[in-house]
Amino acid sequence: MAPPDGVKVSPERLLEFSKQLDAAVGPHLDQAWSLLQGVRRLEHDLYTAVTYPLANAYVEGVEWVEEDLKSKRTSLSAIRDTLDATARSWAQTEQANTVRDH
Repeated sequence: MAPPDGVKVSPERLLEFSKQLDAAVGPHLDQAWSLLQGVRRLEHDLYTAVTYPLANAYVEGVEWVEEDLKSKRTSLSAIRDTLDATARSWAQTEQANTVRDH
């Protein structure tokens, strides 16, 4: 699929955007992961003042967030890989289709 008229695809810019996206989002995911690991130390036995179902809900909530963060990290990696692959493919296609004087 060709870009719309007047749109210039820059493989270099796609690669740069890929790095910028990872640099902008990755640290936030890493920080959230670190904070989550800190709250994992809270166990059922620390909930002696509250009911058992609340303690279970807390642990399940933490586990859900952990899985959600893992999926976000996987998605970010997939987006970056796709941008990088698109940039490489575009550059290779442009090079292969460029008429050269010999």
